[in-house]
Amino acid sequence: MISTRACGKVIFRSLLVAFFAGQGISLAHAATQSPREQINAAVLHAAGDDIDRLAHKKGWQDYRYKLNVFIPSYAATQTHCAQALKAARPGAELVSVNRITYDVSCPGPKGWHLSVPVHADLYLPVVMVNDVVERGEVLDDSLLVLKKYNISTAHGEPLTRVDQALGLTSKRTLRPGKPVQLSQLEMPLLVKRDQSVILESEMGGISAQTSAIALKNGRKGETIKVRNESSQRIVSAIVSDQGRVKTLNSD
Repeated sequence: MISTRACGKVIFRSLLVAFFAGQGISLAHAATQSPREQINAAVLHAAGDDIDRLAHKKGWQDYRYKLNVFIPSYAATQTHCAQALKAARPGAELVSVNRITYDVSCPGPKGWHLSVPVHADLYLPVVMVNDVVERGEVLDDSLLVLKKYNISTAHGEPLTRVDQALGLTSKRTLRPGKPVQLSQLEMPLLVKRDQSVILESEMGGISAQTSAIALKNGRKGETIKVRNESSQRIVSAIVSDQGRVKTLNSD
């Protein structure tokens, strides 16, 4: 059901279908709606569609949200709109649900328009740690869980799948109850400075391996300098796996 607050009206998206169900009833009711009711219905519909599109784009599953519509007080001075209101969100596609503003207009020569802010409390399962994770610790299944969280209050974009964090290393201390974000993680070190590594090279379809010493730390895909232990030459190589690098070029 819809409940009224001092700052606006609140509705759960799961009840929105019931609110608009039955076209005959809806159309008959629309003819007697006050301007505030018309505005509320138009904004709820537009905001719901925008959030559903955002959820589809991001692949969110099992999400729900509550829409808080802040109708300005001067809406009560507007006349009933005989036509369907238009609710449009200016700017690019929706990227955040924390604060959305819609331009609501009544078409026609006696029409009117106003701006209506909307705040969405959006709940969906996000990745969290189930215990304190120290900086530099590698995340595995035993440390990660999915829990529902209101992401409208979260900074950044939290991860929504456990596999997005598996095998990565924390860049800072992570604590339970807070969403894990990709910016807090990094690829683990596969090669450490002064470590002996396998240097792989290929030339003319012939592959070869030799030992080398890493001259700096490296994560998968990074280019580092290594010293060939046989020739003592320093070459650039790409980190490919734990303790393994592939030649890029020679110096």
